[in-house]
Formats: sequence, C-alpha cells, structure tokens
Amino acid sequence: MKRVSILFSFMIISLFANTSLYAGIPIIHGHFQDIHKIVDVKLKGSNGDKLFLGYMTESYYIEAGVYIKDEGYILGVEGKEGSFYPMPTGNDLKSFQKNGFLPNPLPQYNIPIKDYIIGYSLWIILFLVIAYYIGTFVTKQKLKQTQKTQEEE
Repeated sequence: MKRVSILFSFMIISLFANTSLYAGIPIIHGHFQDIHKIVDVKLKGSNGDKLFLGYMTESYYIEAGVYIKDEGYILGVEGKEGSFYPMPTGNDLKSFQKNGFLPNPLPQYNIPIKDYIIGYSLWIILFLVIAYYIGTFVTKQKLKQTQKTQEEE
C-alpha cells in the first residue's frame, strides 16, 4: 500500500515538474509524431531525396501515454528522421499508381498492439491504481466484517 502511495505521489509531483529530468528519469511531455516505413517507392522528393510509403501516428504524453492517433499514409524521406510529404490524393494518387510510382492498391498496415499500450499507458496506470485502492478497501471491509462476526460468536 505504501509503495503504491509513493508511486502515485511521484506521478502527481512529476506531472507538474518544470525540469526535463526528475531523479534521473526522463520526463516525457507533449505531442510526438512517429513515422513508420511500409515500403520503398520510386518517387523522389523535391531535393531528389529517396522516399518511402509509410504511415504516421501522433501521440500525446504526460509522463505516460494519453492517446495515440493514426494520421494515415505519408511519403517519408529516407535518412531524414521526421521528414515527410503528405500523401497525394485524388487524381495525383491515381496517376502515381498508374505509372508505377506508388503501389496499387496501397498496402494495408496495422498499428502494433504495443504502440496502443504505450499510447494509452496513463489510463492503464490510473485503472490499476484505482483497482488496487478499491481492492484494498473491499478487503479491509471484509476483514472488519469477519472480525465483527467472530466477536459476536
């Protein structure tokens, strides 16, 4: 019980910490965009950069993941982390597919389960802490009732 209280207190304190490190543990705050490669494509970027077809996820963290969101297909720039072009749409997309620059149909992708677990980890932690406290409360109530019953006998 005491350990969980200390952990919960640490989480609350660190939510409001103004430093990037607290007790040597990196504190993660803010929005993050992650680009995931699916397949190389024949298209080149505006500077002749090699591109790949991928998808992007956006997540928000306050010590732990608040949410993760699928942002859909993108054209990532090979070798330049975080650089991408928006996916062409409509007639541009059809033309690129027809001329063999993009796959037709576009390959399916799935966001891995571990990304969802990390992306929603704040809620998982809160659920576990609340479940622990409820379990502790129920156990104490049952112990009190058992003691009361034993005293009456």
